[in-house]
Amino acid sequence: MELKPGLSAFVTGGASGIGRALSLALAGKGVFVTVVDLSEEKGNEVAALVEKENAKFHSNLGFPSAMFIRCDVTNTKFALAFLRL
Repeated sequence: MELKPGLSAFVTGGASGIGRALSLALAGKGVFVTVVDLSEEKGNEVAALVEKENAKFHSNLGFPSAMFIRCDVTNTKFALAFLRL
């Protein structure tokens, strides 16, 4: 799949480790990223880094190119609620 600026991605576990690295790599291609994780502090930190990286591709959007959603995707009830967003 070719990654192009303006595509969107949900990254579960996006606040640390491989998920964090993936979130930042996607941002390096101009992809809008929703960071999904349990850690609000780290998730918001990664979302801010994604915003900064995405500014190279998307200036003056008028809306954020990244966001954080706190969700336990191992819990079916929460995961289904997340998917309904």
